[in-house]
Amino acid sequence: MNNIEMYERELPHALMALNRRIEKEFLQELAQLVSDYNIDSPIERLMLLPLIYVKLLIRVAGYNERLKIIPQHAIGTYRVDFFIEFWREDHHHRSCIIECDGHNYHERTKEQARRDKQRDRFLQAQGYTVFHFTGSELYRDLPRCGKEVMDFLQGAANG
Repeated sequence: MNNIEMYERELPHALMALNRRIEKEFLQELAQLVSDYNIDSPIERLMLLPLIYVKLLIRVAGYNERLKIIPQHAIGTYRVDFFIEFWREDHHHRSCIIECDGHNYHERTKEQARRDKQRDRFLQAQGYTVFHFTGSELYRDLPRCGKEVMDFLQGAANG
């Protein structure tokens, strides 16, 4: 048996083992973040899924990149749902804020809408890019929401 035949035979087993490893690490990291930061919001838990998945893929692939996910992060007098930082080995760094806007807590009243807009202006004045995703968006197309954030972080690091 030559090397190519051996690799072809072993590759499916290696990929299955890698998938099991990713799945195990994924579930452990998800449980840890939800527990450590007391994330009760279903849509915030949902937003964690693509972020943790990308973080694990970066780690497993051995890239010299780093993705840091900080739930319930304080910035000034505000608390944001997620503060995300991304680094590459070439020292490019980019961060952003993700807000998961459930109908019960955002823009139900004029006062809530005013506070949300005021908060966004403060965060933007501090230099942050703020992504808002509604619960409907997250439930309808979660991969697109995660991709939108990662495209921003990676695009910024590439350019």
